[in-house]
Order: sequence, then structure tokens, then C-alpha cells
Amino acid sequence: MQGSLSNYIRSHRRRAGLSQRELAKVIGYTKATVFRHEHTTSLPPLLTAFRYEILFATPVATLFAGVREAVEEEIEMRLTELEDELQRGRTRETRKQTLDWLAARSSTLTSQQLR
Repeated sequence: MQGSLSNYIRSHRRRAGLSQRELAKVIGYTKATVFRHEHTTSLPPLLTAFRYEILFATPVATLFAGVREAVEEEIEMRLTELEDELQRGRTRETRKQTLDWLAARSSTLTSQQLR
């Protein structure tokens, strides 16, 4: 992770003036679960992540910025490994289709980063 906190649930909760118990009540969990989410000892299920997003009017990717960064790094690493594998094997047609998709994806990401 490049400097972002794993998540920003605690700071959003505090900004809203909510206790852990109050937040737990709003999202349908226990105070202990909110504590675990805030300290990233467990990640919330997708529906609960959406509850946080809706409650704090902040995208999940922003609320869990550090987690998102770690996942992004992992995906990019695995895509690089996949591309290396494809360069070495599989049928020509499938390999070309996937390699074309990887190139288009990389190009799209590069143009988005330049904005």
C-alpha cells in the first residue's frame, strides 16, 4: 500500500459524530464487527460495503482506499504473469484475443491516468 490507510470508516464515522454502537445499528451489525472493519482485521461483505458507501455518500473504493490499492497491485501483477504465459503458449487465436484485450486495457488505463 502506497500511503493510504486500509480504510477510512473510522474517520467518516467520527466526522458524522457516530459511535461504533450507533454505526453498527445503522448498518445492521454489532459494535465488535464495526471495530473489526475499522481496524481491517476483517473486511465487510459486499452488501455491507455498499451500506457504508450509501451512509457516508463516499464510494467504496475511497472508503477502502488502501485495500483497493493492494488489490489493484495484485491484479496488475497477475495480469503481467498471465500475459507472459500467453506469450509462451495456448492456441494462437485465443492467445491473440486475450493479448489484444490486455493491450486495449493497458492503453485505456494509460489514457485515464493522463487526465
